[in-house]
Amino acid sequence: MAPMEEEKSYTVRDRRIRHDDDGGAEAAPEAPERPAPAGDEAPERPGPAPADAGAEGAGQGFSMAEDGPPIDFSAFVFSLARTALIHMGLETHPETGGQDANLPAARETIDVLGMLEEKTRGNLTPEETELIAKMLYTLRMSYVEVARAASSG
Repeated sequence: MAPMEEEKSYTVRDRRIRHDDDGGAEAAPEAPERPAPAGDEAPERPGPAPADAGAEGAGQGFSMAEDGPPIDFSAFVFSLARTALIHMGLETHPETGGQDANLPAARETIDVLGMLEEKTRGNLTPEETELIAKMLYTLRMSYVEVARAASSG
């Protein structure tokens, strides 16, 4: 007969610090202690934080600035597209005020948008799918025109 192994347990406590809206830090509220599972059972991992009760849905986006627009898929696509236009010299650079072309950077940004389209296929709304497809078409045609003008000029 083999001797019985003694079951060991441990207690998990949340000691993270939570920051309030005023910038101050306070300790997280004490959660009731509960023993962790013993043996081969894996401890439960916390899932994502619940959405804000005032939000109208998961697709609403996130904004760090309270006065700025929410960041959603469309805003992200427009941001990448604007970056590509700036690199092609078709839009003024917000920091330098110049319109210098950097075609390798423009192509890389367009390729990132293409990868994003491929990796999100089947997971977008019809409007988002149409937006990224039209944006890619427009950017690719603009790139060809700018590259052709740069090579002939």
